[in-house]
Amino acid sequence: MSCSSKDDDETITNGKAKYEITGNYTGKLSALTSTTSDNGGESGNNEVNSLPWTKEVDVKGKTSLGIGVRSDLTSAPGVAGQKITVKMYYNGNEVKSTTATANSEGIISSETIAFVSQ
Repeated sequence: MSCSSKDDDETITNGKAKYEITGNYTGKLSALTSTTSDNGGESGNNEVNSLPWTKEVDVKGKTSLGIGVRSDLTSAPGVAGQKITVKMYYNGNEVKSTTATANSEGIISSETIAFVSQ
């Protein structure tokens, strides 16, 4: 007799994760994202050439999300005082956010934010 059945799989919730960066920052950004759920995981360094920027990922079951954003130091920075807001959504609900401001050299770096579903 099998320990699992098709019904067991149907109790695991499918969902969506979304990363979003908005603001008036004009320099290029590098967004390091990490997504892990019952259907696998992925992490990567995403090049952000303009805002707004979003990335959506299909997830299943317990899910861990993370994102950190910084200036792409291989290109021209933005302007001092420019801002970004980084948000994370799980199944359509905003679960974490942070805002960062470019320093006097136009370089910006956000706090890394993370979320784990129940």
